[in-house]
Amino acid sequence: MKLKSLIALLLAAAMLLGLLSGCTTSPEEPETTTEATEPSTEPEVIDNYGKNDVTALANYSITTASPDDENMSAVIAVDADGNPVLTNRVMQLLYWLEFYTFMSSYGSYAVYFGLDASAPLAGQASLTENRTWEQYFLEAASLNFAEQYALYCRAKADGFTLSEEDQAYIDDISNPAGDLATSALAAGYESTEAYIQASFGPGVTLEDYLYYVEILSLIHI
Repeated sequence: MKLKSLIALLLAAAMLLGLLSGCTTSPEEPETTTEATEPSTEPEVIDNYGKNDVTALANYSITTASPDDENMSAVIAVDADGNPVLTNRVMQLLYWLEFYTFMSSYGSYAVYFGLDASAPLAGQASLTENRTWEQYFLEAASLNFAEQYALYCRAKADGFTLSEEDQAYIDDISNPAGDLATSALAAGYESTEAYIQASFGPGVTLEDYLYYVEILSLIHI
C-alpha cells in the first residue's frame, strides 16, 4: 500500500462510515477495538481460538475511549530491545484499516463471505475456522504490522530514508492548511485529527496515524 493509497483509504473510510449505517458502531463514532490487557474471569471464546489470555477473548470492544485513556495507551508490543512499537491506539487504527480494505475490495459482495456489516463483528463467524470477523481483522492487523515493522527496521538499518515526495505527503498530513485538513473541513470535521478519529475511533491520534504512515512510506508497501 503506497502512501497515496493510505490517504485515499482514509478518505474512503469516512464515506464507508456513512454507508454502513448500523455497522459495529454508529457512523459518528466507530467502536473501539483493542488488544486485551486484562482478560475477563471466564472469557467467552471461539473453540480452539487462542491459547493465552490475550487471544482467548470473544469480544475485544469497548464502548468509550480517549487518546489519554490508559487502556488505549497500553503498550502491547515491543522490539528486540524492549522499545515500545505498538499501542492499543495504533492497533485500533490497524484493525479498522483491515476492515476498510476488505470492504473496499469486496463491497456488497462481503455478504457472500458471511460478513454482515450491519451487525457486530464479534458475533459473526469469519472465513477462518474458529474466528469471528473481529478476531479475523485483529489477527490480520497484528500479522501485517509485524511484517511491516520488521521491514521498516531493516530499511532504517540499511540507511533508507524517506523520499522527498513521501516526506512532502507526511508534512501535508500534519499541516492545518494541507490537502487532508482541507478535505476534513469540507467533510464537516473541525480538524484532521477529528477526521481520523471519526474513521478509526476516538482513541486514535494524528500522531498515531503519522507513525504508521512513516512506516509504510519507508518500506514502500
